Amino acid sequence: ERFGMEKKVLELGGDEMSSTAIGDFRLWNKGQRIELENGQVWEITNDTNLFHKATNPSVTIEKGLFSSFYLHIDGVSKSLKVRRIR
Repeated sequence: ERFGMEKKVLELGGDEMSSTAIGDFRLWNKGQRIELENGQVWEITNDTNLFHKATNPSVTIEKGLFSSFYLHIDGVSKSLKVRRIR
């Protein structure tokens, strides 16, 4: 529940988490918000556009350096930089 909230929480349990992105997706681009089945909402922050058509895809969010986070979509080799909204 606290994953991605480093500014509010000092201790973080784990370096990655997996969930399902809710909805139909085609183009993943900057500013797009992605709601996960666990209730978390993440926003894509990098300028990389990614075309990948999927419905309710499995995703993994991995902690990077300097409090950054990367979204990995199951079956896609490219990752997207994200930040947690809620």
